[in-house]
Amino acid sequence: MSVIRTLIVAPVVTAMLALFSLTTNAADQAEMAAPAEASLVVYRAGESIRTQRLRIAVRVGGEQLGRLQSEEAISTSQPAGTYLISTGIPGAETLEIDLKPGMVHYVRIDPRERTQSLSVSVAEVEEQVAQVERPELNSAI
Repeated sequence: MSVIRTLIVAPVVTAMLALFSLTTNAADQAEMAAPAEASLVVYRAGESIRTQRLRIAVRVGGEQLGRLQSEEAISTSQPAGTYLISTGIPGAETLEIDLKPGMVHYVRIDPRERTQSLSVSVAEVEEQVAQVERPELNSAI
């Protein structure tokens, strides 16, 4: 009985190993061909009643990603590299960010209105900070 098992099991195991080797090689080749990308999540925080109605344009490297309303987030993949993140608001801060391949980067946009002036800060934050401020961001990735 053990001879029969060996005759049946050995070719099946060999075929499975060959198939695994082929899929691993194909995945490695596809990874080399595709440019290395990073994930970018941009979200709003620090809202007040006055700033909730603002739709803030988000630009990455001069390309507009969209407009952020209160409690929204934008998630995108970008080729790895250095980018300038800005908003469409005159005088607002900009952020130079170095996107590293395979990583998720979080950027917080924080609009503040004081009497008649509006200031907007743009800052990269750690994943833990983003999760505390906006727990639903895990589903945005």
